[in-house]
Amino acid sequence: METQPKSISLEEVALLVKAASNKGLALSGGLAIGLYLPEQFRKRRENDLDFTMFYSGKPDEALKVLNEIARTIGLPKFRELKGHSDTQPRRCVFECKIGGKEAIYIHVEATDVKVPVLRVPVETKSAGKFIVILPDINFLVAKLIFGAASPTRPWHRRIDDIAYLSHLLHFQERHVSKDKVLLFLRKLCGGGKKAAKTRANLRHVLTLMRPDEIVKRTANVRTAATFDFGKVMQRISAAYGSSGTPDQEIEISRKIHHATEQTKKEIAKRLGLKCSEGIIWSGLLSKIKGMSAEEKSFFAGRTQRQLGKRIRRLH
Repeated sequence: METQPKSISLEEVALLVKAASNKGLALSGGLAIGLYLPEQFRKRRENDLDFTMFYSGKPDEALKVLNEIARTIGLPKFRELKGHSDTQPRRCVFECKIGGKEAIYIHVEATDVKVPVLRVPVETKSAGKFIVILPDINFLVAKLIFGAASPTRPWHRRIDDIAYLSHLLHFQERHVSKDKVLLFLRKLCGGGKKAAKTRANLRHVLTLMRPDEIVKRTANVRTAATFDFGKVMQRISAAYGSSGTPDQEIEISRKIHHATEQTKKEIAKRLGLKCSEGIIWSGLLSKIKGMSAEEKSFFAGRTQRQLGKRIRRLH
């Protein structure tokens, strides 16, 4: 039986976040970003939660902390999903099964980067008054850039990252420091050379991505924003993008996203995988890993029909 993510109401989220904050975990991901936005533009429900654990030693305390949280609010124990954790450096994925078909998923990123935090008082019906620990907004912007520009990111997730970036840069631009963002980005990338590559990738993503993709992607989870996404994306590119040769996986991920359902089914069948964009993309990445730039360009530069034919030749 396949376990599906539980759609978590904001009241259920509040109980989890309160318990996590009491353990010193900083809220991260989309929910943390939402607290920097006007209330009407926040997501209405969550399918998973992200936290950041600041540490100076081993990051293997996350499961212990999550099970203490689960016990506090009456949830079953969590378990780490090693297959997912192994593909995401510094981030671990945990599952807490609720009944037979649903589960709560929590992502915990352990980092030794020194990040200022905000302690924000909130109040909800379910959790009462409590303090939420939020990472500095510049760290969140740097993480979004890092994610959007990652060559292994599926295109639909890049859309999410750029949507969050656009909202933050529109509503909180005066609180965002370019110098601080680039400093955090350099640390996340592990040096200036890798950060430069990431910035070249970001510019390429923003060149390829259409504003209407963001509008369509976010329509079901938040109130539609009234600002011009295209203009904000241009500002992001000018401030944080740079010249350079981007990774070809970015173009390929876009082609997979925009492929017809029939093409996706054919690719999934060829790779022996479930017909899900994220799963197809992971499977394709494993196939093209180690290919030369010329071989990768065969995928990146072809039409959808030719893409399908090329993939069918993979062994």
